[in-house]
This record gives sequence, structure tokens and C-alpha cells, in this order.
Amino acid sequence: MSIPRRSFFATAAYFTDNEDEKAKLRIFGLSTDVDDLQDYYDYTARPRRTIFEVMEDFRSLHLPWQYITSLIPFIRGRQFSIASGGQLKHEPSGATLFDLIIAIVDSPSVILKDKDGKPKRRYGVCTKYVNILAAGSSLTVKIDRGFLHVPKRGALTTGTSNSAVTIARDPDLKLPVLMVGTGTGIAPLRSLTHERLALRTNMTRALQSDILFFGCRKEDADYYFKDEWKTLAAEQGLAVFPAFSAEDNLKKTYVQHLIVQRADLVFRTLHDKGGWIFVCG
Repeated sequence: MSIPRRSFFATAAYFTDNEDEKAKLRIFGLSTDVDDLQDYYDYTARPRRTIFEVMEDFRSLHLPWQYITSLIPFIRGRQFSIASGGQLKHEPSGATLFDLIIAIVDSPSVILKDKDGKPKRRYGVCTKYVNILAAGSSLTVKIDRGFLHVPKRGALTTGTSNSAVTIARDPDLKLPVLMVGTGTGIAPLRSLTHERLALRTNMTRALQSDILFFGCRKEDADYYFKDEWKTLAAEQGLAVFPAFSAEDNLKKTYVQHLIVQRADLVFRTLHDKGGWIFVCG
């Protein structure tokens, strides 16, 4: 279940006869005092306390079933960026294929404890479901149009302001791209990289003008597609700069540190060569 919004507490206050709990619910739901708002955050968002756990804490709370759909939000569909492009979009049989990078949420809470005094684990609704799926399971999915695209040569817009028509030109394979991605945000950048690679099939070292800054915690934990990036760097010339923020015995390094260290390269790519920049996180 989700973290309760303030409106949940404001409405729930009507369904308890315990004056102390009613007062606390109203403070969480209605107060504009800065300290009260901080208390609300510390109670809900910080430990990621669910509606069910709130109802366990407020034992006098009895919600009529008629109000359940108003107080408990519907589970919304989860969106994931597609991580495959170019030749990775199809299986040998011709069937459409797409890769996803899904970080499984199952971390122990540093605040909430179970009845045995052990940290409660926090599970993501969707990721827990995906994690227990057997190979070959069928899923119902919807594919929405994304926002990233291969740079075009001067897309042309014609018509009036009320009936403008944009005519996409051919992909501009000469313009370099500078990509900055962290964690699972690398997914659309991998898709973009392979899409550009597929369009440059007649070029040697097809990615030699492109740059990737990738940030994660540890090289052996969440440096996604590490071997693939090394191959693309060696065979296609892609410049890859990984930053590790929690590597043992190493100073914390973030993508912004690497960008500053290679400011001249970044400037040449964006200013001198007119390159595109993509940031995903």
C-alpha cells in the first residue's frame, strides 16, 4: 500500500472516538505549522509507512467500507524506460523485443521494526510482483511514446499556428551526443546508443564522437551493462566515464565531478561540434 497523503489523515479523523488519536490525525492532516509538517514527514515519508501500518498505529480508527475507495488510492501503472534499441529491438525470429532495467525495492527500514524488533522490509508493489514472476510468464503492457530521439537534421515545421505540421528530416549522424545517466536512468541512454549504432552501420568506430557519463554506487553492484560499455568503447569508440559513489576505499565520485574534470571535452562536444545532451536519472 502507498504512503498516506495528508488528506487521508484529515478524513480519517472523523472515524475515531479516541480524542488523542483524533487530535493527532488532524495535526497530520490539517496543520500548517512547520514543526507539525516535519512530524508528518518523519512519520510517513521518511520510514515509508503505509496506510495499513498507520491503521495499526491508530487502533481506534474504524473506516467505513463506503469510504475505502476515497481514502485508499488506486494502484497506478508503473512506467519503465525501454533499454534496447537498434539491433536489440528484435529477436532472430522477427518478434519485437525490449529490455527493461528494474531495481528491486526490498530494503530494510532503518526506522520501523517488526514485533521481534527486527527492521521491517520495504517492498515495492510492482517490483516485488516482477521479481517473483517465472520465466515465460505473460504480462499485459502498454508502450507509450518516449521523449528521446536520435538528433535530426533541421526538423521542419510548416503551416499556420493552428495547423502546424512538423516534418522530421533524416537522422543527423554527424552531430555527437553527450549522455549523462545515473542508476536505472541508463536505460534510455542504452537504447539511444544502440539506435545510433544501427544507423551508422557503414561507419567505422561509429560511436567515436559520443560520450557517456554513468553514475552508480559500486562497480560490481549496479554498473549496469559494464561489459557492454567496455566493448562499445573498444570496438566503436564510445567514450565511457563511470563514477562510483560508494566504492570501498575510494573517494565518493559523482558524474558532475567527472564532467568538471573533462570540461574541455564537454565544451568541444557541445559548443564547437553542436552536440546534443541527454540527462536521465
